[in-house]
Amino acid sequence: MKICIEHLPWFTSSDDLRKLCVPYGEVMSSVVKVDPVTHRSRGYGLVEMSEIDSSKAIKMLNGVPYNSYCLRAQKACG
Repeated sequence: MKICIEHLPWFTSSDDLRKLCVPYGEVMSSVVKVDPVTHRSRGYGLVEMSEIDSSKAIKMLNGVPYNSYCLRAQKACG
């Protein structure tokens, strides 16, 4: 299942996103979406984990402060 993590700082990398989610289970993939012109984060990323691990990560990360930003975690659409 893919989850969307929003409100990421602009300097967050895909590896940072992976490290953020690893405590909640195995991360199959993680990617921070970047602006094609500036190559900076668009402020969100997608993480693929098992159904159980995804639910755990959403529950534990939603509303949590991360580098002065309040994360929003939810099931990704599509």
